[in-house]
Amino acid sequence: MDYDFFKGKNVLVTGASQGIGLAFAKLALENGARVWATHLGPLPLELEEDGTGIKFIRADVRDTRLASQLLEELISKEGGIDILNTNAAVSYMAPRNDHCYWEAYEISMETNVKGVMNYTHPWLNYLRASGRDGALIIPSSVVVPMTQSGHSNSEHSDWFPVESLDPYAASKAAVQAFAGDVMRTFNPSFGNNQLVIAVPQYGAVLTHLLSFESEQLASQYERRTGESCTPERFLHEVFPQFNAVHRNLSPEETADFTARLLGSCLRDRVSRVVPQPGGIVPSDYQWQ
Repeated sequence: MDYDFFKGKNVLVTGASQGIGLAFAKLALENGARVWATHLGPLPLELEEDGTGIKFIRADVRDTRLASQLLEELISKEGGIDILNTNAAVSYMAPRNDHCYWEAYEISMETNVKGVMNYTHPWLNYLRASGRDGALIIPSSVVVPMTQSGHSNSEHSDWFPVESLDPYAASKAAVQAFAGDVMRTFNPSFGNNQLVIAVPQYGAVLTHLLSFESEQLASQYERRTGESCTPERFLHEVFPQFNAVHRNLSPEETADFTARLLGSCLRDRVSRVVPQPGGIVPSDYQWQ
């Protein structure tokens, strides 16, 4: 599928050395955008050598000053940013009685919430000052409506997923609330139509985060039950529903979903919050 709205645009994606961020960066590039992508750790060797055309910048999204400096440089030297995707995120799971619980909260909030605000605030100030149109992507998660409703699709619902997802779910709920506030600020009803915001609520996607989550969940299951449990056993035997989701959604499919959502927002000049079809959300979910 072609996404003409990318053509000739400047796109910045945070946390894009792998997974959904990298898939989205590649999709934007393939459709005619100039793409910058931040990454925290060393780049995988294949990205250093394959000459993708993506301009990678090493930056920690938690660093407020660095985020402002990076955006100022892109605005002054590269003509600004048309589409900002605040993709960078971490996922740490910890039951409430776990010694790592508050550490997981701190890391999740610093990256998933502060990291989004660090890039969004100076970029919005730039849009206001320049009068330029823009498109903002703030990824959320299906765990937000799932945990708020107390929903669980597992026979192990006494400990999974709600309790272990506390730090991650709280951070994604906070960032979704922030997105809602930005939507109200740039509401077309108030005569401000220069920004559209897409908030995709991702399901479980086959990325390094999901692999890390399965390791954490297997470890927590061992501590709770006393049974030996590898990540593979957790996925295939303990919680096969999780494994089904694990197989169904790829970073490339998720990047495509994100681009389709963004395209619908740009076409209709509206902002939207949409759960990703597949996984926890029914695969026949309909959206405009």
